[in-house]
Amino acid sequence: MLFQEIKRCNHLIKEYKGQQITEQDTKNAIIEPILASLGWPKQDLTRVRAEYRHTAGDNPVDYALFDEGTPQVFLEAKALDKDLDDRKSTLQTIHYANAANVEWALLTNGARWILYAVFERRDLAERKVFDVTLDDPNVEDWLGLILPARVKEGRLRRVRALLSAEAQVHATLRTLIDARDDGLIELLAKRTGLESSAIATALGALKVHVERAALREVVRVADRASAEARAPQAAPPASSPSLSAASAAPTGRALGVPPVGIKPKRLWLNNQSWEVNSWKDLLIKGLEAIARQKPTDFDHLFDTSTFKGRRRLHLSRDSDGMISPKPVNGGYVESNQSAASIIILMNRVLSKIAPEISARWE
Repeated sequence: MLFQEIKRCNHLIKEYKGQQITEQDTKNAIIEPILASLGWPKQDLTRVRAEYRHTAGDNPVDYALFDEGTPQVFLEAKALDKDLDDRKSTLQTIHYANAANVEWALLTNGARWILYAVFERRDLAERKVFDVTLDDPNVEDWLGLILPARVKEGRLRRVRALLSAEAQVHATLRTLIDARDDGLIELLAKRTGLESSAIATALGALKVHVERAALREVVRVADRASAEARAPQAAPPASSPSLSAASAAPTGRALGVPPVGIKPKRLWLNNQSWEVNSWKDLLIKGLEAIARQKPTDFDHLFDTSTFKGRRRLHLSRDSDGMISPKPVNGGYVESNQSAASIIILMNRVLSKIAPEISARWE
């Protein structure tokens, strides 16, 4: 599980930082385990090739991450104490990737991870998709951008484009609001019927509330767009509870909160659906399906206190304190929850261990 691996590696970094451990030790102890927890295990030669040369005359790149026989990401590894801000070395890696028609270049010394968009023709700093350290509270979300499911089929490209657009729109809005832009005031006056002076005063109060979108929200929107772009007009129902069945995919990234009084009839996870007769039934069948897809990661959920309601744990290895516990793959889930709470719990589980799974109910 990524969370556990990051936690372990952070302990190692604190212990060995400044002790000049070698690049190979950094690879063995930190970089390769992180890659494996992201779905890029070194042992799978269809996914990961070490010391990869695109052509015989090329210098090798430390790792090439593959999808269906095509390299998607070049990763250059450095020793733990090595600085990653060497422009010459970074450009060299990006040039290697560009020559091999590889869209993404990843640099890391184990503690810090930087992803570059290779094909963009902008300044090096502006090509960064992310620049994050393992002790960053949002590191799981950032590294989750390079999950195999996101890298393939252009999904990471969609996330990158939306992140870039969101940053530009946010910066522009802040500038317009801070400057009390005349054009913006005129537009708002037409739409609201308010006096220009009142709008200018309101903008002064509003500017502190115009914040950047959370990464997870940006990724959710981009993933939904990807799912909708891939989805056919209609999706036939299936009968086997397997997440790998090859049938039409539903649209939607996360489960939507239901209107009051509505009951679900079917749950979709990726290409598979199940008939359900209540929100409790949706919760149990959904968690069981996710557990079959991600058994190890799902099992680790019971070892955290993340899934806690106001008064009690919603996922636990034992049923103590639960009102209506239901067994689910190695533990228990509290089934005595409102429809909205069930949806929130399901979305948190998906976001935590299976962000590549698109979900919806009907």
